Order: sequence, then structure tokens, then C-alpha cells
Amino acid sequence: MLNMDVVARLAAYAAGLEEDGAEDFVREALARTERDGEEETVAWLEAYIRHIDQDRAALFGQHIDALHEAQRQAAITVQTAVRGWLARRELEAKRQDEAATKLQALFRGHLARQEAQELRKQHDAATKLQALFRGHQARKQVQKLREQHDAATKLQALVRGYQQRKEYLELRTATVQLQAQFRMWQARRELEELKAEKQRREEAATLIQSAIRGWAQRKKYQATLEFYEDQEDDTRLVKNPALRINSTVTLEGHRVLAVYIAVVKDELKMFYQDSHKPHVPRDKNLVQVDTHPTKDGWLNAWAKLAWKDLYASKDKRDKPAKVSGESFPCIGQVKINGAKQHFIEEKLWVKVSRTDRATRYNDLGDSLALTKSAKQRAQGIRKVLTGNLTGVADIEMEAALAMLGAETARNPRSYGVGLMLLDLVENEVKYGNDKSYTWKLILGSNIHGGESEAQYEERKTGYKWDRGSSSWVVVDADKADRWDQFSRTLQNQAPPKFHKSPVKALWAGKWPMSPSASMSLGGYDVAVPTSDSELNAVQYKELKTLLKWYRFVMRGIDVAATNTGEAEAQLKKLFRLRLLSTRVMDNTYLKRNWA
Repeated sequence: MLNMDVVARLAAYAAGLEEDGAEDFVREALARTERDGEEETVAWLEAYIRHIDQDRAALFGQHIDALHEAQRQAAITVQTAVRGWLARRELEAKRQDEAATKLQALFRGHLARQEAQELRKQHDAATKLQALFRGHQARKQVQKLREQHDAATKLQALVRGYQQRKEYLELRTATVQLQAQFRMWQARRELEELKAEKQRREEAATLIQSAIRGWAQRKKYQATLEFYEDQEDDTRLVKNPALRINSTVTLEGHRVLAVYIAVVKDELKMFYQDSHKPHVPRDKNLVQVDTHPTKDGWLNAWAKLAWKDLYASKDKRDKPAKVSGESFPCIGQVKINGAKQHFIEEKLWVKVSRTDRATRYNDLGDSLALTKSAKQRAQGIRKVLTGNLTGVADIEMEAALAMLGAETARNPRSYGVGLMLLDLVENEVKYGNDKSYTWKLILGSNIHGGESEAQYEERKTGYKWDRGSSSWVVVDADKADRWDQFSRTLQNQAPPKFHKSPVKALWAGKWPMSPSASMSLGGYDVAVPTSDSELNAVQYKELKTLLKWYRFVMRGIDVAATNTGEAEAQLKKLFRLRLLSTRVMDNTYLKRNWA
């Protein structure tokens, strides 16, 4: 519905227009209402009136009185037109409602008929579906009854079969058990007979095996005894000493010595090579050695003295001052852990304190034989190498300095040989005709009890003085050859004072060194022989100690070697083990550590 206020304003506005203009305006407003709706039309009228009012306010103000009547007439006209339009609109709406009602009734009837038709179709379909389902259910039930009947028939057949089989199995089991009992009885009877027969055979086999094992063990033991006896015999040989590594490989004596010398040169480089020598000042000052000598400290100290002696020997202007009445100048002093001081003179003579007495092996052997056993003396000498002087006697320290110090500086091979001799003494090893190692026998030139000096010389030189011809006669060719070689070397290289007493210079002991012989026969420049017959006296005694020591420490140890090359490799391993340790070694230690 149009707002009456707007209608009044519209009528008022139309009253100011001409009659045809007002009527057209009203028609346009009514047309807009039908086309756009009342709200849009009202909005248009209000906007339009506002615009006209703004433009014509002044005009309407001037003619307001004249226009009132025209406006009233226009309003009446507009109201009349509006009421007619509203009446027509209401009539049209009523007609449309009636038409809609008829149309809805027709549509509802159509829907009802369509729904009834659908229901009839659904009822028919449901009826058919129910019939099909009932038929399916009936057929299914019939099939199930048939299957149950067949299953029952099969089950009955299975039960009857099971019962028949069970009865058969029970019968068969009873039969088998009866047969098994009978066979078991037979088997036990046969087993008892077999056991009795086996026992008789085993007893017979045991007797046979026992006899065979006993024979094999006796043969093996006899072979072992023969091997060690042969090995012992090899070490006793004078002309051609040899070492049996195992039952298949034997090394000639000079090869054993060559292997040992190679190991010494490799491990004691400080005595042989300029590049490894300790620093030694070439002046007239003493070489001060006052240290706790471990193995390396001990060897380095004596290497310094060895190089110092070399300098003093080659350069007469480099002679240190004398400290004793002898003609040999002093080149150094040794003082271990605050113990008694020892001077070392040229040619590496060991002198106690500032006395004129140099260490001599005959006297040293006699002194070591007093008070303590040979084993205790050996233990004291070994302790000096470690710097532990607890319980060590002065004579034991002097022996260590002379045997394992000065001799090492003259002939580095003597270091390992000295350790081996200590092993033999500490382990109380026997040699020869069940003789024990004593320091008199090791270091002295002792005449046996009841033996004359002539007999002693004959035993050591291989020569015998023949009164009839007034000449020396050979009684032992091997010893005579060795003696001739030693005597020639002694004349060429040893100091003159030894020329008059060559038998004493040869010394009878097991220790291969002496101040004269170690420099002339065992020094750095002495060639390694290529045959056993070329061994000089020092090399021969070194070899004898090597062979005896090897036989003691390696007894019962299987040395894996099938040729001389492998045997020499095993020897190098053993000699290196001895050189690199100051500890006592025996057969038990080697068995535990050899592998």
C-alpha cells in the first residue's frame, strides 16, 4: 500500500501541473508501482519530489494560496485514481487466488492419482518379491534338508569306518606289542651275548693297544733321549760344533755364531754405528757415568766409554790425565747409586777406587767363590744391571763392571753371552761329567786336583812335551789346531806381557773374554768365520756357551723349522729375546713365552 502522506504530496505536486501532465505523472507512478513495487516507487517519488521541491520551492511559496485549491482538486483526482487502482488490484488478486486454488486442486488430484498408481506398482512389486523370496527360502530349506541328510549319511559312514578301524588298530597293536615283546626278549639275549663278546675283544684290544702305546712311548722317549744326547754331543765337538734345532734341521756352529753376531749388531747399534753412538766430547775430561743404569742406561754408559777409548787410542794428544801408577790413562769413572767409585782406564781396564789393581779374572773368580754360592753371586751381578744394589757385595759390582761392562765395550757380543752364563749359573745347570758352574771354573785357569802344570798344558793345548825328542808332540789334533791359531793371533795382537805365558792367556774357564783376547780375537773388526775350523778361541767359547744355553732353555720346545732359513729366523727371535731383557731365563719361562 502507498503511504498516504506520499500520495497527498503526490496529489499536491500534481495539482501544480496541468491536467494532462498530472494525469500522466500519476499513471507513471502507478506503472512504476506495478513494475518495481511500492517501496521502489515511494523511494522514486520521494527523490523526485525532493528534487522538484528544491527547484520550485520559491515558486510554490509565491503561489501557495492560489495553488491550495488546485492541490486539493489534484489530491482528489489522485485519490480517486488510486482507489480505483487499488480496487482493480484487489479484484485481480481475488481472481488470481481463485485461479491458484483451482490450479492447486488440479495439481493435488494429479499427485494423488500418480501416488495411487505408484502404490499399486509397489504393491505388485512387493507381492512378486515376496513370492520370489518365499520360493528361494523354500528351495534353500529343501537344499539344507538334503545336505543334512547327506551329511548324516556320511557321518554315519565315518563313524562306522572309525569303529571298524579302531577295532582293527587295537587288534594290530596288540599283535605288534606281542611281537615287540618277543623281539625285545630276543634282542636282549643277543645284546648280552654281543656285550660279552665285545668286552672280551676290548680287553684283548686294550692289552694290545697298551703294549703298542708303551712301545711307541718308549720309542719316542728313546728318540728324544737320543736327540738330546746327540745335541749334547754336538756341543762337545771341538772341531765341528753344531746345533740341532729339531730332528730334521741342524746348523753348523759358525752359522749359529753368525746369526748371534747379526742380532747383536742390530740391537746394540750404539757400539757399532756412528749414527747411533751416544754423544761423547773429544777432550781430556773424564766421561762421567753416575746414573741409575737400567738396561739402556747401562749399555749407553759403556758405549760412551767405548767411543772415548777409541778417540784416546787414535789421537795421542787426546790422552786424559793418569789417575794410577799404570801406563794407561783414565778415560772415565763409574759410580752407581752412590756406591764405591770405579775408574775406567784406556783399553777399558776396571780399577777399584784409586788403587793400582786392575780387575783380573783369575783373582775375581777366587773372590766370587768365597762366602756365597755361585747362584747367589750370579743374582747379585744381575741386580747391578738394574741399578738395584740392595744386598750387592762390592766384588759382585766389580764383576758386573768387568764382565758385562768393560768386556761389552771391547766386544759387544760378550753382553748377551754374559747374560746366558748368568742364566746357566742361577739355574744350577750341569755340564760335562755332571760338573756345576762355579766362578773359579768360569773365570779361572785352574789346575785340576792332582794335575801337574805339564798335564794342565797338555789338556788345554793338545800338545805334550816329549822328553826323548825334546819337542812338543800333538796328542789332540783339534785342540792343537785351536791352540796354534790362538797363539799366532796372540803374538800379533795381544800386549807383549802375554806372549810369555800363552797358556794363562788362553784361560781355562767358560768365560770367553779376557782383556787381551777380547780386543785381539773378539773385537769389532774380527771377521765372522765361514767354517767351524776357522773359529778363534774367543769365538769358539762364545759358541760353546750359545749351544749350552740353547740346549737348556729350549729343551722340550718344538721349534717349527724345516730348513736352515727358518731355523736361523727362530734363532734370531731367541737371541733377541735374551738381549732385550736382563731378567733370568729358564726352560719354564721359554715354554710359557716362546709362542
